[in-house]
Amino acid sequence: MGFDHTASKRSITVSLNGDLLRQAGRYTGDLNSTLEIPLAEFVGREELRGRDDDQAVAALIAEANARYEKYGLLSEDFQDV
Repeated sequence: MGFDHTASKRSITVSLNGDLLRQAGRYTGDLNSTLEIPLAEFVGREELRGRDDDQAVAALIAEANARYEKYGLLSEDFQDV
């Protein structure tokens, strides 16, 4: 995953559903590491979504520029010369 696994740990306060926490305790002895995995996956998905958004905006700008080069701006037809 795309994060520094050796970075120092940081204490935070998080409120979790007590029943869910109790159930999770049956399956893991290291809740911190268990929670880091889905958090890292979330961050990765958001980074990809951000890149996809950036690429979509860049494609729209390129298309708008191409239309401008080909047709100019409609407002130019109404300018006083």
